[in-house]
Amino acid sequence: MAQFPITPSSLPPRPPSPWAKRFHYNTGGRFPLVDDNEFHSGLAPQLPILHPKYHADTPPQESWDAFNPTKQQLDHCFTFESFQSYYLKGILSWEVGSLMRYVWFSDKIGVISGGHRKDDYGPVDPATAAGGGAAGSTKEDAALQIFHANRIQVDESKWYRFLKKDRWYDLDKPDPLLSGGNWSVDNPKVWEVLSISLELVDRMLKALVEDKNETIEMMLFGLMANWRQVFRTPEPIPNAYVILSRDLHRQVCTADKKKYALDHIPNTTKDWTSRFEALMKYQTFSFVDRHMDETSTWGLTMNNGLIALDVNPLRNLMSNDITLAERCILHYVVVVTLIHEMFHSSTKFRKLDVGWPKRLPSINWMPSQVDLEPFVDRDGAAEMGFAAEQRLFGGQFSLGPVNVNDLPLGAYRLTWPEPWNEGITIGGHRQFQKGVTIHLERVPALYASKLLSTAFWDDPNIPQKSIKNFHYNPIFISNTKYRGATGYWQGLELVRTQALHPLPSPLNLGEKEMVDFWHKRHEDWAQGRIGWFTRENTLWTDSSWGCIKQRLSILRFKRAFDRKDELRCRSIARNLTFLAKYDQGKDVYIESLATLVRNRNLWVYHAIGLLMFAALPIRRETREDTDMVPAYTTNFLPSIAATAAKRQPRALSVMERPRRSLKVPANILYDPLNRDRQGAIANFTQVGYLDCVDSLLFYLAKLGQPLSDPWICEISKISGDLRKQRRDIRRARDPNSWAVWNYATPAYDNTMSTYENGEWKVQP
Repeated sequence: MAQFPITPSSLPPRPPSPWAKRFHYNTGGRFPLVDDNEFHSGLAPQLPILHPKYHADTPPQESWDAFNPTKQQLDHCFTFESFQSYYLKGILSWEVGSLMRYVWFSDKIGVISGGHRKDDYGPVDPATAAGGGAAGSTKEDAALQIFHANRIQVDESKWYRFLKKDRWYDLDKPDPLLSGGNWSVDNPKVWEVLSISLELVDRMLKALVEDKNETIEMMLFGLMANWRQVFRTPEPIPNAYVILSRDLHRQVCTADKKKYALDHIPNTTKDWTSRFEALMKYQTFSFVDRHMDETSTWGLTMNNGLIALDVNPLRNLMSNDITLAERCILHYVVVVTLIHEMFHSSTKFRKLDVGWPKRLPSINWMPSQVDLEPFVDRDGAAEMGFAAEQRLFGGQFSLGPVNVNDLPLGAYRLTWPEPWNEGITIGGHRQFQKGVTIHLERVPALYASKLLSTAFWDDPNIPQKSIKNFHYNPIFISNTKYRGATGYWQGLELVRTQALHPLPSPLNLGEKEMVDFWHKRHEDWAQGRIGWFTRENTLWTDSSWGCIKQRLSILRFKRAFDRKDELRCRSIARNLTFLAKYDQGKDVYIESLATLVRNRNLWVYHAIGLLMFAALPIRRETREDTDMVPAYTTNFLPSIAATAAKRQPRALSVMERPRRSLKVPANILYDPLNRDRQGAIANFTQVGYLDCVDSLLFYLAKLGQPLSDPWICEISKISGDLRKQRRDIRRARDPNSWAVWNYATPAYDNTMSTYENGEWKVQP
């Protein structure tokens, strides 16, 4: 397997835009479709522009008055909103302010701002500030004071034993944020934020036990058995295992006329607590940073039962720049991550003898050496952590952006099937059938703040804290359809988020205000954009500029070209070229061109793919490029309390692995418009690709139908430029040479041209 080095990008350094600076960006081209003097995240609202922190502010009236956007402004607006709808899973960044607008900690304080308005900052007025505030202090200080005074108070002495400091390890990796120290529960800065989340973890787990939650019961007492001993259907994988709830176990026993074995499960909180502590007696915790790749993971469970929490949410919690709303959601994501991993870890501990019978009357207990992840009850995937999130929290939780280092922006929970699932699934399972409804529900800061409040946990009128996903009201929803496992997030037919109608009853405190703000914001945007938005958005969407996936490919090609990443360039060129059925003969090719012309003039991207090949070296053989990540070892050192408990250091070794592997076939040239027979041309140079572009333009010209003038001009210009370069004797004699790529996506313009009397003429 050949390996080709990746050289650094030669792009000039550019500052991030305000939204990119706050919500991160990827210089490799994950986000930006607008390539100017800044790096863009694609998250910034356009027409009107909102501040990345104060995005719950209402734009002043003058920002809408006499508004007449330019073509460039329209392109930026529609491009970013198209990207946001995909990346934020059906919500736009100007809508997110509604979810972050309010928080609530007690009736005494009432519903207050989440910190996303400019008016939330500056000198405090002691006479009007909720909760008071010393003269000379700031509003943000007063808000933080309200948070700490009314949130749940940390009392480690009351926690489950498996959460306490003696179960925690340090990450042996100095961090500048900690003045060169390690991530450790012994560091007061770390413990200040982590302990709040752990307090909520403890309270939520105890509420689940107190309420005899079915998922906790399955975790503690559910039968784990070999698939063949339970079901008559074939195993999804060899030696598959399944963990059964009491209800499903009863159904299986009834169907097989076997004795039901779980009637003797104890039903007291004391017994459940004792079982929980016994099951988790080997559980330990630590931290990880950028595990496996740049985006990292929320958390992971290692084979020795060590749960490692990613430090990025904690980093953000330790920042002075986060808002009150963001603080609440970040604490919540730490809680969900830890509980997710604890359920995942519990299946590993079930292999050990912790005082629960190894044999039951009807089904044998699982062998102690099995490391397979079990299938969970009726679920179609073997993933206990995600199964727990579905049952306890109503879905898999995410900050909105999928990266663990991001700030919350449109946080949501999502039901099965998870479109990115690459784990073990049951083929044909009902949960993964095309057309299955997927429920995506937005999680507002108001809900997270309630869970963090002492008032919620002390309220005698809420005796069962864990029911209805801890009293969550689904209000902002996007019920969409599953299209099948077609790739990362491509399996979802995303639907825009809407406010539920009619609303749930009764509403929790602050929810009416939040919904009213959502509707008012939509009214403002509809009114402010009246007269141009619908018409212009339709025109843009139906144009080549509306094909943001292909536009992004062009930008990625440029960046890969600058760093001479040949395999990435060739892969992109091939994908664009084969948008047309370029290799299936003249008739099929012409038919596919007609489809591409009708579909937003996608033919332009097919032409650009051919131009890309003309700029690249000719390769007569298949090439594979593997970018390897070297092996590394992460060391975990026991905290002070863990050392006192005589816990030994641990290590996680990760073997060398490919970060990226690309395999691209040899260059092949077809000329379907000039050859009646199907098949590749045997001997060719880069000029052959340019001849295909010229033939394509000539064929489209003869059709006499209007085509986009800016794209015709740019494609013709680059084709001529590349032909001139390839006539250069130094390049023409060397098929391995690189041309200069001077292509630039044309500025958005609806001008159309037709071919008349030997030239393209702009239509009036």
